[in-house]
Amino acid sequence: MQFSNIVGSRIIETLTSGIYDGNSNCIREYVQNAVDSEASKIEIQNDDGVRITIRDNGSGMDKNELQQALDFGRSPKHDKIGWRGIGIYSAIPNCKTISINTKKNGSNKKLHIDIMCDEIRKRYMDTFSIEELLAIGIPKEIEEFEDDDFKSGTEIVLNEIEPSQRTFFESNTLYRDL
Repeated sequence: MQFSNIVGSRIIETLTSGIYDGNSNCIREYVQNAVDSEASKIEIQNDDGVRITIRDNGSGMDKNELQQALDFGRSPKHDKIGWRGIGIYSAIPNCKTISINTKKNGSNKKLHIDIMCDEIRKRYMDTFSIEELLAIGIPKEIEEFEDDDFKSGTEIVLNEIEPSQRTFFESNTLYRDL
């Protein structure tokens, strides 16, 4: 029997919505990633449930590590909390974009990439492969900037939380759930 290496795009919706027991669990995923990166400080800034920023002072990622984090369903973190390789995508059902900023300890390069969640959601039911869908949802390459003000660690920004999801991201709800 032969199998195709192509995984259909519907797997993203199934995993990002179906594996979690609540919409705001994506915040827990990002906090667990921060713990895995040995962060001693994790900050969550909540702008009225419309924009959420999770910032840590962990080890950060270099370009290769960020690319690996964007590989769907793969994770080098076998001995850590997050090992499924989907956590970075866990907010897709909830916001317009996920912005990722990271800087590896000892580096002067800040890396940035955006995941266009609304573009991915529009195409959940199409017959794209997972690779094609991610290429639509992440249309640009990882950007590199010299930024001495951005300290090492990672910042995840959930931009424009969907109106139907905002009650799940209110401060009281997040505090209770986390």
